Amino acid sequence: FQKQFANLEAYIALQDRGISVVSAPGESNAHLAQPKTSLDLVIGAGGGLILGVLLAFVMDALDVRTRSTRQISQVLRLPIVGRIPTPPRKLRRGNRLVMAEASSPQADAFRKLAARLTIGDDVPRVILVTSAIAQEGKTTTACNLAIALAAIKPRVALVDLDLLRPCVTRFFGLAPGPGIADVIEGTATLDAVRTPLVRPGQSPQGRQTFEVVPGGGPLHDPTAAVASPALEEILAALAGSLDMVVIDTPPALAVSHATLLSRYADAVLAVARV
Repeated sequence: FQKQFANLEAYIALQDRGISVVSAPGESNAHLAQPKTSLDLVIGAGGGLILGVLLAFVMDALDVRTRSTRQISQVLRLPIVGRIPTPPRKLRRGNRLVMAEASSPQADAFRKLAARLTIGDDVPRVILVTSAIAQEGKTTTACNLAIALAAIKPRVALVDLDLLRPCVTRFFGLAPGPGIADVIEGTATLDAVRTPLVRPGQSPQGRQTFEVVPGGGPLHDPTAAVASPALEEILAALAGSLDMVVIDTPPALAVSHATLLSRYADAVLAVARV
């Protein structure tokens, strides 16, 4: 009784202060706010679905990466001249030539690429190989393509003009020494750095000539060397004495070397990993 009396006094006090009581003490108010589980689930699922779809559209619009050869061809508005399967891990680790594995799918793909580049009347004499960024496989492509071309053309040379990170010699097991950078500086002659090699699959008595021109020593200003008249004369001498010349260059987005060297090339191969 005392508890009820206290509640009554509190109720009267609230009325005197202009405060309305929604429910009297002791009354159940469960009916005033009850969760509607089914409706809440439908609203939550619908809202989440709409937000997920919108987020997917936004992410797709912001994603500018290319994920297929078709996308690359559409973006660059250039044809795809070849597709090379990823080399086995044992070859990638050791910077080994896939053309040494004559029966591999990768070697067959390079042979098809070489054949496509040498068919027709307008066969490029100087081919420049580059990529947008590093680790796309441009040097691997340049080395193996040069070997494949040497099986078709009697006189082929591979020139390492990635003067920032010359690494063609690793693929052929050549010791470090003078290269085209030294020829540009005038400390070596072109004939001294031209290294004749027996390409994989060629007999020592074969008549084909396959040469490698290494990158050579470091340069103080590689960009100036690439743009120098000396290099123009070197490339002209190589193109004049050989059937085909393959040039390995730095990634196009890293430095301007590939752009500068493209004026000496009859064809440019852009390598992209997808």
